Amino acid sequence: MVDGTESVNPTRIELAKHLTFQKASQKSDLLNKDFVDTLVVQMVIDLRERFGEQILVTSLYSDHDPDGNLGPHGHHPRPTYDTPGLSIDLWPENNDHEALIKAIYESPYVWTFGAGGDTVKGFVAKMPPPQDGKFVYFPDNDQDHYHLQAANANGSGVRYVQTESNNAD
Repeated sequence: MVDGTESVNPTRIELAKHLTFQKASQKSDLLNKDFVDTLVVQMVIDLRERFGEQILVTSLYSDHDPDGNLGPHGHHPRPTYDTPGLSIDLWPENNDHEALIKAIYESPYVWTFGAGGDTVKGFVAKMPPPQDGKFVYFPDNDQDHYHLQAANANGSGVRYVQTESNNAD
């Protein structure tokens, strides 16, 4: 557990200032590199820049039920809790779901997107996920939230996005 910010990466501290946490443990988790992987921090920074609004963290690591049985898509990559988490659950504080979904789809750092609850699933039905072969979408449980994973099963933190500059054709 983090007992002070003097040993915490300044990037994590700055990010925490720009998020709202549903529980105090979530902020502590974010500041602790042993609980939350750096790829998650990078992903949330990118989402904040693209979304431009306040994001509410609804679940992160210690406040999430053990889900290591889900493999790489869970908050706990292994049931033993011996590796940092690669996932975060969040919500747009201003309820601008379309802008947040657009940011999620545009971010090269979002690898997996799970839509939880009828509200999120309804917006996803109107705005289907990219079919780039690199983005994984799944309908999550019935609790309204956005489940985001920052790395693929191979540990890569960046989804390949086709652009003119990297188009080999």
